Amino acid sequence: MRVKWLLLSLALCCLGHLACAAVPIITSFTPSFGPAGTVVTVNGSNLASPPTATVNGASAAVTLNVTVITLTIPLGATSGPIIITTAGGTASSATSFIVAPSITSFTPTYGPVGQRVTLSGLNFTGATAVQFNGTAAPSFSVLNATTITATVPTGATIGPITVTTPGGTGISATNFIVAPTITSFTPITGPVGQSVTLSGLNFTGATSVLFNGTAATTYKVLSATAISASVPAGATSGLITVTTPGGTARSATSFYLMPIIRAFSPSSGPIGQSVTLSGSYFTGATAVKFNGTAATNFSVLNDTTLTVSVPIGAKSGTLTVTTPGGTASTATVFTVIPAPIISTFTPASGSVGNSVSITGSNFTGVTSLQFNGVVATKFTVMSATLLIAFVPGGATTGKITVTTAGGTATSANNFTVLYPKPIISAFTPLSGPLAQVVTISGTNFAWATAISFNGTAATFTVLSATSITATVPSAAT
Repeated sequence: MRVKWLLLSLALCCLGHLACAAVPIITSFTPSFGPAGTVVTVNGSNLASPPTATVNGASAAVTLNVTVITLTIPLGATSGPIIITTAGGTASSATSFIVAPSITSFTPTYGPVGQRVTLSGLNFTGATAVQFNGTAAPSFSVLNATTITATVPTGATIGPITVTTPGGTGISATNFIVAPTITSFTPITGPVGQSVTLSGLNFTGATSVLFNGTAATTYKVLSATAISASVPAGATSGLITVTTPGGTARSATSFYLMPIIRAFSPSSGPIGQSVTLSGSYFTGATAVKFNGTAATNFSVLNDTTLTVSVPIGAKSGTLTVTTPGGTASTATVFTVIPAPIISTFTPASGSVGNSVSITGSNFTGVTSLQFNGVVATKFTVMSATLLIAFVPGGATTGKITVTTAGGTATSANNFTVLYPKPIISAFTPLSGPLAQVVTISGTNFAWATAISFNGTAATFTVLSATSITATVPSAAT
């Protein structure tokens, strides 16, 4: 049918006395795809007449002979048939030339992993891959021949974006700036001034490194995957962040500064004494020890203050505070004041004024000594293990207690107070009615506990060790 149409055209042309030119025919072309600027060879016939060529409507420069034309794919061409026009007519290729994609722009120009990026350009139809500096996007969508959206993949690094179609691969003229990622850092603890090496991705062009919000004044980008930074003065334990034009990365774990103990108060105390420590970087403290004995009760009030109770079994020595950043020790010793201990006393009984020898330990600095709660006003600390005390007036049978700054010791056994037998030498008047006040004279009245008139108890007043007044009771005989 095509041959008949060509013959008819030629006949009509000749009958019209026009220059008779044959209709061009395209039989094939090679290559079948490529970017703008690709030289394509078109095979066919009747191509000798001065032709014009287009690729999907875009004019292409041509060179020719009777059966072969070479043309250059023009800028801006899109995929479609090749069309040759001569004086004899127009021929269209049976198949399309697939023009490689081109990326003209993308937005945003930077972002983190997972960021959705919109690419603009040409010839995106049939795209088979989108890559960010060689790392394939996990998902992308071809919205039309000029628009694609793609997700920044995990592991992407700073570099150009590429789009691949059956026609080839288009590369962006500028780089997509991927937000940085911190994968690790070492060491994980240290003092101010410590050099820390951070590992990760996309550190190129870093504009700041922060330690828990405090800017490092000294840092160096070693490569796209490594930064070294010095811990700045004023930094506190916490996350490290790195900022680049692509965004900000945060470490998954904290950098801990090594704790510092500058002072503590008081400098001595007994078991249970509350001690306040001042310093730096106490946050996250895991242990406080008194000369190696762990305190079971401590509280971190803030990064610079900690309170702790002296634990049972503690001995004088340095204090230590342990945090994830390390262990700090005091420069001076905390003195534990031990509680006194009463082992024995002798004699086991005695009268007021008698001396009692008390043996034990930690008697230095005795502040009080009591016989069943009655304060002994007279005692002597002979040594840390020996006390001499005198039974005070008013003392009664019971425990002996010794008190120092370290606490109070209580005897295991009772001390029995012995009182001298009272002696009545006289009384006056010799007789009288009920309610008569009688004055009684004698000795050893100081500890009188009862007075009776022929077995009937009376009220009385001890005036002295030698004098008592008593009232004749109503039932007296």
